[in-house]
Amino acid sequence: MGMGGQSYFKVLIVCFVALIASTNAQLQLGFYAESCPKAEKIIADFVHEHIHNAPSLAAALIRMHFHDCFVRGCDASVLLNSTTNQAEKDAPPNLTVRGFDFIDRIKSLVEAECPGVVSCADIIALAARDSIVHTGGPYWKVPTGRRDGVISNKTEATNNIPAPFSNFTTLQTLFANQGLDLKDLVVLSGAHTIGISLCTSFSNRLYNFTGKGDQDPSLDSEYATNLKTFKCKNINDNTTIVEMDPGSRKTFDLGYYRQVVKRRGLFESDAALLTNSVTRSLVNQFLQGSLDTFYAEFAKSIEKMSQIKVKTGTQGEIRKHCAFIRYSNFNHVSLLLFDHGDNFEKSWWWWRAICGLGSLHDVSDDWFQSSIAQIVGNDGDIDFRNETWIGEDSFNTLFPRLYYCVVNLDKLKVVELYDGVSNVWNLQWRRPLLSTSNMQADQGECWSRVHNGYNNGGVSGGGDGRSSNGGDDR
Repeated sequence: MGMGGQSYFKVLIVCFVALIASTNAQLQLGFYAESCPKAEKIIADFVHEHIHNAPSLAAALIRMHFHDCFVRGCDASVLLNSTTNQAEKDAPPNLTVRGFDFIDRIKSLVEAECPGVVSCADIIALAARDSIVHTGGPYWKVPTGRRDGVISNKTEATNNIPAPFSNFTTLQTLFANQGLDLKDLVVLSGAHTIGISLCTSFSNRLYNFTGKGDQDPSLDSEYATNLKTFKCKNINDNTTIVEMDPGSRKTFDLGYYRQVVKRRGLFESDAALLTNSVTRSLVNQFLQGSLDTFYAEFAKSIEKMSQIKVKTGTQGEIRKHCAFIRYSNFNHVSLLLFDHGDNFEKSWWWWRAICGLGSLHDVSDDWFQSSIAQIVGNDGDIDFRNETWIGEDSFNTLFPRLYYCVVNLDKLKVVELYDGVSNVWNLQWRRPLLSTSNMQADQGECWSRVHNGYNNGGVSGGGDGRSSNGGDDR
């Protein structure tokens, strides 16, 4: 179905602005005491219910928390799916991160209790803590009030998350970049006591350390032989799982440090702790000290890490779905709804066609209309202050058949929906029906100018009508 020359199309432009401002707000214990008093209990109960059936989940969640905080701070950016840009999830360090579905399930429970209140970033922090506690590990305080980030970038994750093959200098630099010192490095590495790894993360140490088919001399030779004989039988093994603290991976204890001192740490980054006098001394101190001392130090370091570059107040957003940002985050976003004007099927491709917030539904017009209102009209973030119409029909007449496009960063797409089928066009090539080039923000208001470009398919002023949002990767 051609888009040009269709003068009977009706267009609704809903413009909204999110003012992302700096804030002096801080994290605080019990942040949700009034807004969602059951939130922390819901999270703790869910973790407690499932952790016994999946003991490795504690390691997965603490790792997720670590990886999240090392890229743009603890803002749940690690949870975002790739869209037009590759997100952190697709970075090599995160390809083996697990627990996304677990966090999504917690989020759905919390949303059912308090819609739009509790951030995904806080859920990660709380679930990581609760999972360690339920495995018998240390407890630490988790101040809440984090907001969710709106940017997720694969390259940033690759460059900022310590890799298994990192040497001491790299580790020191990456930790220092996050405001963490050498003691934090040694303490947080102790979480490997409950860790597991695929052979691919360290097989080069066994088979091709310097590219000459040799073995890493810093790895205990007997241990290396056992690994090659019983676990990682070839360098290409990408399925076998190995315990980082053999025989003790379900117990949060000092076993990891024993392995490191014996030169049996799986990763080069583990062995790197012995290559510096300060970190080597700290490893020995923890090994010779009490478990309570380690727990206390771990609590200090993890609390410190969990507050790296957090977003609070009006920064960021509170996502409804942890894998997708909300439209209200963009400096300028246009939601354009098109209607062909006849009787149509009541099936359409819900938000997933553009941003993945749902799936294909056969639903009533009333459901779709109320869902639109709930998401973009009635939650305090957005309103329909400025509506520009082409045609004389009211908002309700746009149902049941809808066409919409979203101006989103550097992509302008239209989804044309008919008989339950969706076709996606990038209007950079198909020329948009209208231009949003005149959108601007002033005191929370949003203006949009619609041009009479139906017949000529032209765009004035703004090229392809793409929104200006700084080219942030997500």
